[in-house]
Amino acid sequence: MRKDSAETSWLTTRFAPSGFSYCTGVHKSTFPAGSLSRSHSYPLPTMRLPVILVPLIYVYFPSVFAFDTHGAAHRHRGARPFDHRRNNDTEKRGNAFDPSQLIDVNGEHAYRPPEKGDLRGPCPGLNALANHGYIDRSGLTTLTEAIDATNQVFNMGIDLGGLLSFSALFVAGDPSSLMWSIGGPPYSEGIVPGVFGPPKGLSGSHNKAESDSSPTRADAYLNNGDATTLDMTLFLQMYNLDPEHTNYDINLLKKFRSLRFNHSVQNNPYFFYSPFTGIFVSQAAYFFIPELFSNHTENGSVLNGNILRSFFGVSDDLRPLRGQERIPDKWYRRPTPYGIPEFQVSLSKLLLENRKYIAVGGNTGTVDSFTPISLGDFTGGVFNAESLLEGNNLSCFIQQAAMSVTPDFAKGSVSDTMVSQYVTSHFAGLGCPELTKWDSSVFGIYPGAD
Repeated sequence: MRKDSAETSWLTTRFAPSGFSYCTGVHKSTFPAGSLSRSHSYPLPTMRLPVILVPLIYVYFPSVFAFDTHGAAHRHRGARPFDHRRNNDTEKRGNAFDPSQLIDVNGEHAYRPPEKGDLRGPCPGLNALANHGYIDRSGLTTLTEAIDATNQVFNMGIDLGGLLSFSALFVAGDPSSLMWSIGGPPYSEGIVPGVFGPPKGLSGSHNKAESDSSPTRADAYLNNGDATTLDMTLFLQMYNLDPEHTNYDINLLKKFRSLRFNHSVQNNPYFFYSPFTGIFVSQAAYFFIPELFSNHTENGSVLNGNILRSFFGVSDDLRPLRGQERIPDKWYRRPTPYGIPEFQVSLSKLLLENRKYIAVGGNTGTVDSFTPISLGDFTGGVFNAESLLEGNNLSCFIQQAAMSVTPDFAKGSVSDTMVSQYVTSHFAGLGCPELTKWDSSVFGIYPGAD
C-alpha cells in the first residue's frame, strides 16, 4: 500500500508511554411504539414525513428550517436574542467580563435529574442542556433546537453547531422528522425500521459521530461496547493532571489528549481513527472542555475542579452521578462565538504541534499495530499528509470528511438544501479542489472500522 513520506516516517516513530449504554439506567424510551413525539416542554408535530418530502419542503418552505429566534425566545422565556455575527475586534474577543452572559439555571431552566426513560449519552454538554431544559428533557431533540441551545448556553457558533447537529441527525437520528437522540434509540421494541433503519442515537454512533480515545468515555471495544458511560478512571486521570484543581486550560487538555490517544493504540486492538471522527470529532471533544465549559467571570476565564465536576456529573467526593451533568450556578458563557473558524485555528495548532493526529488509520487487530493510510489512497490523490496544513486544505478536508458520514441519499436529493446550509456553505469561497473519489474500502484492513 502506498504511503507518502510524512506518513511513512510517522509510522516508524514509536509512541511515548502513556504516563452509550448507560447514563440514566435505561436506554429504552417511554414513547409509544412508532412515535417520535415527546411528552415534555416543546410541542412538536408527531406526524412523520416521508423522507423524500424533506428536501421539497425545504425548497418551498425554507422558513421551516430557518433559525427562528422568535420561536427560541418563546421556548426559552427571558432568553437573549442571538448574535450570529463574528466580532473581529481582537480585544473584544478576549475574556472581557460581560454580565449579560450569565446563564439562567432557575425556573424552567432549573436543574432536574433525568427521569426513567429519559435519554442521556456520551456528550456531557448535551446531557447538561437536557437536565436544564434547554433541549427537551427527554433527551430527544431536533436539528434546530440543538443548534439553538448550544449557541444560547455555550455560545457555540451557529455554523459549528449546525454542522454537528446535522451530522448527528443523519448518522444517528431520523431525518424524516428532523429529530435525534442525545443517548440511545428512542424507539420501543418491535417498531418497523424506516428508510434509514431504526435511529440508534449518539450512543449507537460509534465511529460515525463518536469515537475512540475520548476524554472520559472508554473505547467501545475495551468496555463491552459501552462508549457512553462516564468512566471514572479516565475522569480522575484528567482531573488529577492539575494537582491544585484550579486551571484546566487547553495545554493541559492537549497533554491529556495525547495520553488517551497513546492508550488506545497500546491497549485497543480495534482502535480506529477515521477522517471525520478521528481528525475532527475526537479533537473537538478536548477543545470544547476549556473553550465551552470555562466560566467567564469578572476575574477572568476560570475552569477549576468544581466546574469540571459539575459539567461531567461527578460529586464533590468524586463519585459518578451518571447522566446528572449540570450547569454551575453563577456561570457565564464565553462572550464570543466558538465556531468553525475558531475550531480550525485550534485544530491547526494541534496538528502542527503533533502530526500523529493527521494520520488516518488504526490498529489492525492487535495492540500497538497502528497503521496509517495515505490520505491520497482514499481521496484520489487530492489530499496528502504533507500538504494538509497548507492553505485551505484542512478546511476543505473537514468538509469532505463531514460529507463522508452523510448517507448517499442525502448527498443526492438534499445537496442544494440542507447539506448546503449545514455543511458546504461554511466552506464556500475557499477554492476547494473537486473530489471525485472517497474510497472507504481502503479501511477494510481495520477491524474497528466496521
